[in-house]
Amino acid sequence: MNTQEEIWKHMKVTVGESGDVVKDFAPEDWLSHFDKVGDVKVSDVPHFRVKIGNMIDSNKLHIQFGTDDVTTLHDKIKSELRTPFVLLSGKCIRGYGLAFDLIVKSGTVDCHQLTELGHKVRAAKGVQVMSLAQADDYCMMEFVGIEDGQDNAGEPCKMLVFELAPECRLYIRFSEIEPVVIDGTKNLPELRAEWLLAWLCANYLAQEEE
Repeated sequence: MNTQEEIWKHMKVTVGESGDVVKDFAPEDWLSHFDKVGDVKVSDVPHFRVKIGNMIDSNKLHIQFGTDDVTTLHDKIKSELRTPFVLLSGKCIRGYGLAFDLIVKSGTVDCHQLTELGHKVRAAKGVQVMSLAQADDYCMMEFVGIEDGQDNAGEPCKMLVFELAPECRLYIRFSEIEPVVIDGTKNLPELRAEWLLAWLCANYLAQEEE
């Protein structure tokens, strides 16, 4: 079984116990929430970038995803997910692809480890790059594959593995993560960042990593 198949096997693709998929929860006016993004800026290949300072100062991963076919990416999100919103991030659609945050709880072990990783990446030579929106203090976030791991309760899980710099790896649980959070006060469901990361890896990066 290749990595793409492994990701799909362990991703939770239905919401709650209902058996419905994400797009089943979109109201009739869901398309009105997909605004035009303006000029499209394509990348040579699909890839992630992450802001180093946010790992250190804001206990979050601010992630950009660029691709060589931005229009198709947006169309795929429209047809398969029907929401451009990510939990605690707002709309993720950008002219270069996507941007969203994965936030860890302040004061936790995860927060401490993320801060330490940020310092380690910042100290590494030659890893800083410009963002896809021409800001500084970013690095590439290369998808390495998936590994077995344990969640914070000590339960076994599957984790996405990324490399930010030499000997600087990031592990993010994706197995059995709910695809969306449904809140009756919001216009549309909000995607969970971990789930969206796995969806992007399966659709755009896993087939390149065998």
